[in-house]
Amino acid sequence: ESYGKVELTFSHDFRQATAKSFSAIATFATREAYVKANWNRSASFDTLEANIDIKSRFIGEMHVKANFDVSNTADAHAEVTYSRTTSGGETRNASMKWLRKRTSDHLETELVADTPFEFLKHQRIYVKADFSGIFHLTSGAEYNDKKVTFDLDIKKKSITGKITTPIENFELIEGSINFNLGGRTKTV
Repeated sequence: ESYGKVELTFSHDFRQATAKSFSAIATFATREAYVKANWNRSASFDTLEANIDIKSRFIGEMHVKANFDVSNTADAHAEVTYSRTTSGGETRNASMKWLRKRTSDHLETELVADTPFEFLKHQRIYVKADFSGIFHLTSGAEYNDKKVTFDLDIKKKSITGKITTPIENFELIEGSINFNLGGRTKTV
């Protein structure tokens, strides 16, 4: 196969300590192939935004985007996304997201991943804790269409818990206990 006129262009900008870019572009007659990347980060590496774009007749088009911000640990997050369209037109996407939020009486964290693979389509792990009324916990894990949850509620005179699973004969497990440990008479 003859490509006719071929043009190659390389460029980069590494002048700044926290922002960088790079590109390599090849033009074959009317067709273009490239790799382009850029990223910006904070001086302390607690924030980042990055992109990578690739186009070629062999792999199609691919985009990767990443960002994170952990500069405030009370409100932190990270995300990576991947998208690829083959030269045949088939599209594949994947992503992973993480978040963490915290106040004096609340904590929440979650990790979610989605992929194009049947055996690993969707995964999620989450925890939400509330300390304002003694203690309440909501948590769980998901794997494709299967879910496990765990809820716990601790109050001044009781504890209740609930577990749900996809396991036969263990779909729902619940328990509670009431108590009074104050005064002369103690009860459970």
